Amino acid sequence: MLNEHREGLLQLADLLLEREVIYADDLKKIFGERQWESRSDELLREENAQKQASDLQTNEEATSATSSADKEHEDE
Repeated sequence: MLNEHREGLLQLADLLLEREVIYADDLKKIFGERQWESRSDELLREENAQKQASDLQTNEEATSATSSADKEHEDE
């Protein structure tokens, strides 16, 4: 695998010697897009899904409470 990506690794080494810091964009330029989702992207996706589920539950509870209040008001 190292031999397969030798040219990219040499570019990466040169960049590190030049700047001492690399960023995700630097890696994209050298090696291209990831073939899989990053762990941080995965965590953000899961967090957003949990937030949407929580928001949906909150909305359903609010709708149910409003509906119950309307029903009680009609009964009076």
